[in-house]
Amino acid sequence: GLFMNTQAPASFERCGTIRLLNMLREGAGKPSAFASQYMTLSRPSMAKYTDSAEGHFRVHYDLTGYNAPANIDADVNGVPDFVDSTLVYLEYAWGKIIGLGYGKPKTDSGRGGSDAVDVYIQELSPQQIYGYTSPDASYLAMGSSYMVIDNNFKESIYPTKGYAALRVTTAHEFFHMIHYSYFAGDTAVWWMEQSAVWFE
Repeated sequence: GLFMNTQAPASFERCGTIRLLNMLREGAGKPSAFASQYMTLSRPSMAKYTDSAEGHFRVHYDLTGYNAPANIDADVNGVPDFVDSTLVYLEYAWGKIIGLGYGKPKTDSGRGGSDAVDVYIQELSPQQIYGYTSPDASYLAMGSSYMVIDNNFKESIYPTKGYAALRVTTAHEFFHMIHYSYFAGDTAVWWMEQSAVWFE
């Protein structure tokens, strides 16, 4: 997508959400060219999806190609283990964060094929990030969002790798979804990353 095709940062950033928000807000009160184009684009398109048993999350992924996670299925349930683990970690984050009294993420009114929270697995190492969370509408409006996470966290750029990185990233990006459901605007950026790190 448009964000993925932008210039990668000079050094590793961990989370691309704040970079995306800063790119969306550039323009001194009026939408930047990037923001105007970005908000007209559709979400990523992946070949497969799997829903969590609890129904809160839908993970979208490819089985082959550049963005595909490893096609290892040790439990022989027809779903890559990386996807199974993503769903388990997301539901764990949901239980902890919603259990503290935070409101559920805003519904996306069926984007991604259901009202579940959508997560897209893609190759993010060229962008030098673990993941990012994108608003569905203007970043100045509270609303629904979706997250994108790396497909394996194996490349040398990642200080934390594999399933350890997956656990941290799912909790971090899920809390950004909570942010979008509560508040949006220029004054939100400074605390979004710090509080998402807290939830890791």
